[in-house]
Amino acid sequence: MVLHVFQPSETAGAVRDGVLVCDRCGAWYPIDDHLLDLEPRVLQDESDRAAFCSRFKSELEKIGLPLCADGSAEEGRGDFEAQRKQRKHFDALADSGASSYHNYALQPFWVAVDKITFSRWNQWIPPGSHLLDVGCANGRSSFHWARRGVIVTGFDISKKLIRQAVQTARAEGLGDRTTFFVGDGRHPPLKDASFDNALTYGVLHHLPEPGPACREIQRVLVPGGTHFGSENNRSFFRGLFDAMMKLLPLWHEEAGEQPLISQLMLRAWTEGLPVQIQARTVVYLPPHLCNWLGERASYRLLRMTDGLGAGIRPLREEGGLLVFEIQKA
Repeated sequence: MVLHVFQPSETAGAVRDGVLVCDRCGAWYPIDDHLLDLEPRVLQDESDRAAFCSRFKSELEKIGLPLCADGSAEEGRGDFEAQRKQRKHFDALADSGASSYHNYALQPFWVAVDKITFSRWNQWIPPGSHLLDVGCANGRSSFHWARRGVIVTGFDISKKLIRQAVQTARAEGLGDRTTFFVGDGRHPPLKDASFDNALTYGVLHHLPEPGPACREIQRVLVPGGTHFGSENNRSFFRGLFDAMMKLLPLWHEEAGEQPLISQLMLRAWTEGLPVQIQARTVVYLPPHLCNWLGERASYRLLRMTDGLGAGIRPLREEGGLLVFEIQKA
């Protein structure tokens, strides 16, 4: 890839506006107000791209790049409808007030779950290591690691959520530890063996093809690297949870082709790859109760009930969330 800077950032070493150009195929990707869009051309928002072309017409012509009306955006449009559906959903959550993704992540239930889950992974993801956060949204999980000194690269299909992540990074002075861009989790535009670890935090069940995405994550990991993840589990308690969410919705879910994930699925998706999988289920309390109790009480009760659930054989695999680590040999 070749970088052409149209306008440098006030942050040293950063780019405010410019393009990345593939030196093999000539495709180019805009950097617009610190935001890099590395989606496949067919997925890029045409109105945003047209506005970028209008603003930087002379710069694009000077380096011999085609403008927007090149017809390439129509090729294979039908192959990406699932991604567009997810982008529409999460773009709406980015700026929906009280129901926004930001407020969703601040619910006492999720704050407690995040704290428990991340505390286990802290010892596996040391400061100075490079972490890929696939489907990072507004940086909900990314910033936990960046604040601990981890070098984080995060991407998401929602340009609005990524812009929020970029703004947070700049506001907290974390620009030297974070890189965020718009991208498709099914087609990560990344080199082989380029990250120490990777994270999909509640992401696989949104993807149109979670199996191939898991294999792509293994491709970009170094030997010994680990894919950390958390997903909705195939639990016999799921029906009760769904009924409670219909009566008293706490959030709106827009799942992909696999709304629930099992350990068997993880093993099937990585079959033939040199990996070791560790998985367990957690969360035996309804989120409604946790939100009513508050963050501190929820944290204590979730830890206690997770321990009890793990110790009772019939319940061991029936927690609401599946938490896993897939380590590359």
